[in-house]
Order: sequence, then structure tokens, then C-alpha cells
Amino acid sequence: MNSSARDFRRVNELIEFSLEGSIAPEQYQQLNDWIVSDPAIRRHYCEYIQLTVGIERLSANISAADLPQYDSICDLELWDQLAHQEKTAPELASPPQPHELIRKVVYPPREKRKISKFNVFILLNAAAVLMIVLFARFVTPQAGLPVATLTESVNAKWADAEHMVKGQRFVTGSTNLLLREGCAELLFDNNARVTIEAPAEFQILTDDQIKLNYGRVYAVVPDQAYGFTISTSNGKIIDLGTEFGVQRNPYGDTELHVLKGRTNLIANTQGRKINISVTEGAARKLVGSTGEVRSIVLQNDLFVRKIDSESSLMWQGQMYFSLADAVGGGSGFGSGGSARMIDPASGRSTKEDAGTRASTNDYRPIASNLCIDGVFVPNGSTSQIVSSQGHLFEQCPVTNGLCCEEIKAVTTMDFDVVPDPNIANVQMRCLFLHANMGITFDLDAVRKVLPDVSPVRFQSKCGIRKWALRPTASNADFWVLVDGKVRFKREHVKIGQIHSIDIELSQNDRFLTLVETDGGDPQSRTLNGVVLSANDSDWGYFADPLLVLK
Repeated sequence: MNSSARDFRRVNELIEFSLEGSIAPEQYQQLNDWIVSDPAIRRHYCEYIQLTVGIERLSANISAADLPQYDSICDLELWDQLAHQEKTAPELASPPQPHELIRKVVYPPREKRKISKFNVFILLNAAAVLMIVLFARFVTPQAGLPVATLTESVNAKWADAEHMVKGQRFVTGSTNLLLREGCAELLFDNNARVTIEAPAEFQILTDDQIKLNYGRVYAVVPDQAYGFTISTSNGKIIDLGTEFGVQRNPYGDTELHVLKGRTNLIANTQGRKINISVTEGAARKLVGSTGEVRSIVLQNDLFVRKIDSESSLMWQGQMYFSLADAVGGGSGFGSGGSARMIDPASGRSTKEDAGTRASTNDYRPIASNLCIDGVFVPNGSTSQIVSSQGHLFEQCPVTNGLCCEEIKAVTTMDFDVVPDPNIANVQMRCLFLHANMGITFDLDAVRKVLPDVSPVRFQSKCGIRKWALRPTASNADFWVLVDGKVRFKREHVKIGQIHSIDIELSQNDRFLTLVETDGGDPQSRTLNGVVLSANDSDWGYFADPLLVLK
């Protein structure tokens, strides 16, 4: 038999049924056949029995010295010998079993059931395991074993800050660890990955178990870490191939939100024993004071799932990435501000607006922001490069080569747009681009920090800011490029005109470029006796410029 992750999931289900006493005869026979024929499943069965004992230990007060000895039960050499005997030993016929008569009914004779030596051993073994689970809950794990590594942290402040650096190893049986601020990511040696959000206090119990006193933990558990457990003082959540989040408050209430797969929620509060399966899309709350388990609404964005220190990313499952937030120095999910701006003529970050000035059309790469590739001032007189890979904006119109102020993120208070009510958990922001300016975003950078999702659309609205000093003078062209190719354009846009943008993106699309040009007005036009430049009053914006993730 070629065992697989899918097979092991089924094996675990059958073992659980056997321990609960609810296994059907055909299920029992299947489990028996698998254990006999596959050494990997035989070993897995022994390890599962040990795990079952371990996950029951937190709710018991019995010392390890009082426990029954089960080493012989999980002796793999003995199991291998018994498996060989199962294949070669003669079968024994069991005597007919008496029936309990409820009414005067004549029953046909029961067919004799053949029981092998290995069957008998499994029955004895299950009985021994049940005895261990019921009467001997606690096995002290070996302390001091390094089992996990601190792989990432964002704005993290620990109670023991001196020693908490990237690469720090965590050992079993450690004292309580206190994360006061920020987020931290731990990677266990079995590749289970947990993200912990402050304030949180936790402890590494074993190579596949965390005890959470309070805080939020999000776990991504691969097949090889099947059975990973998050424990509390009155319960535990056991992974059955999942992504799930656990939140525990200081009052003892615990919430479980299962984003993928399936978990087991086990609790023992005030004498109430609970063991329920919580599957994908479901959530439960364990009330600490009463032991009651309630169904609650799953919150997809409650937990920080992914962090990245280089970009200050703290992703909570949002399906929209704000380009304006990224320009404001944020991670794309609302952490940016309006104080940070980018000079399109130099590519430098600045906190002050500059006046009207001339610039060449050189492409200025941005090294300080992962998702911003570069900026430029288009003039159309020579080839306009719009990416660090040399993509060209071949349809770039001729402009006067002047720009005014900076590229920046602003609120929508002064714009003729309102937030989209269908877009949740995204702060409504605008990307301000006065003519003539362009900015390019690197979609691969977004894919790198969020490997589980990818940009599938770009959505925004474009227009002219309503408080332009000379409204009648406004006249601008808006462009959206993907790898240098025009995917959207609106020419001669005036104040009061708002245009929606919705562009599909593929996995092969790399660079997204937003441009505003001056609409081709004459350079020395006159309005009410005032000589104006071609880009005068072209206070353009891209409102709520979002990458839709999937």
C-alpha cells in the first residue's frame, strides 16, 4: 500500500472511532488491514496513541509515576512481528455470541466470525489505550529540546527583548513567553507555522504543541505536522489538516475560527467533557466560566496570517491591496499615512511639496518601497521608460515636461468621490497625481509577500480634484498601463467627470503603471488675463486604487 496524507487522515478518523467505541465492523477491518500491510501506518498508529495520551494530559492531576506503562503497547518491533503473524497464523473460530431477547423473536443462528491473533491484540491494545486516556492523563514531555524558530517579527516588543531576534530558537518546556506589542512568526521543525499577535502570553510545550494563556494565534499546518495542537488551561484545539485561528482573552473565553480543513475542539470545564469537530468555515466560542460551547460567526480577517518585516506587512486576510496606502508608507492594508510623499522628478521620499518645476523623463527606481518600482515625469519627446525592466510607454503624448507638487496619498474629503460600500476593511484613500506624473507598481512584489493570494484585478476611479483654483482650466489625460501596454485611457477629463477603472490582471502581468498627462493644452495659454502653463489646474487623482486579491 502506498500511504499518503489522505490515507493518514482516514486512519486517524478510524482510530478516533475505535477509541470512542463507535467504529463499525467494516471500518475496524479496514483499519486492521492497513496496520497489517503498511509499516508506515503501523508506526503512525503507535505515534497517534502516544499523541492521544499527550493531548489528554493537561486536564489531569495524576502524577507520571501513577501511570500504566504503555511502552510495550507501542513497541514497533512487536507490532511488526504481530503483523507477520497476522499474515501467516491460522484463524480461530469464535463461539456464537448470546443475544439479548427484548421480545419473543426467533433469531437465526449468528454466523461464526473469524478472529486472528492480530485482531485480538488490537482489541487488547485499544482497551489499554482507553485505560490510559481515562485514568492516566499526563505524561511529562522532555524539556529543553529546540523545536521552533523565530522567523519574522513586525514591531515586536517582548518582555525579554534582549534575546528575541530573528533566528532565535525556542525549546520545549520553556517558561511563559510574553509578546507585548506587534506580531511574531514561529516556524516549528515539522513546518507548522504560527503567527502570534500581541498582547499574547504563550508557552512551547512540545514539538507540536503551544499553550496559549491569552492573545491571538494563527496556525498553518501542513500534512507532515498533522495533529499540531494549541492548548489552553481548559481545552485544546487539535489540527486535522488546517489553517485556523485561536483567540483567548484573560477571562478564559476561547474562540476558534477554522479557515481551512478540520479541527477537534476538546474541553474539560467544570466537569464537562467536550469533544467536537469544527470544520472549514465554522467558528466556536468556549465560554471559560461555564464550559459552554457556542457557534459564532467566522471572521476571515480577525487574525494576522502573514507578516513581513521588510515591508512592515501584517496581513489579516484582506482581499484588497491599496496602492495609495503603499505610497503613504504602509503595507497596503491601512497602515500608511499622508505625511510621506514621493518626488517624481528625483524618486526621493519627501515630506514637503515642491512647486512647479521642469524635469527630464528619466525613470527613477524606488528602492525604499518593495511594491513601488519607480516614478517618472513624462514629456513624450523621447521614449518613455515605465519600469525597471525597460518597458516603454509608446503612446505617451507630448507634454510640457513640467510637474507640480508630489505623488502622495490623501483622504477623499476634497474629492468628488465616495467610498464603495461593497469594499470592506479598506480605508478609502486617493492617490494624488498632478499632471505630469507617473508611478509604476511591481505586482510580483505583492505576490512575494502574499504567496497564498495574487492580484487578479485593478480597480479605481479617476478625476480632477474639485477645489482647483481655476476649474475651467482643468484638462488632463489618464492612463493605466500593464507592462507598458495601455489598458485604460481617458482623454480631456474635466472637473466633475469621474471615470471607473476595472482591469483584469493575469499571473504573467508584472508592472502596473498609473499616469496623468496635461491633456495637450498650449504651454502659454491665457485665462482672464493670466498666463497659464499646460498643466495648470490638472489636480488629478486615482480614487481608492485597489488590487483585488484572490
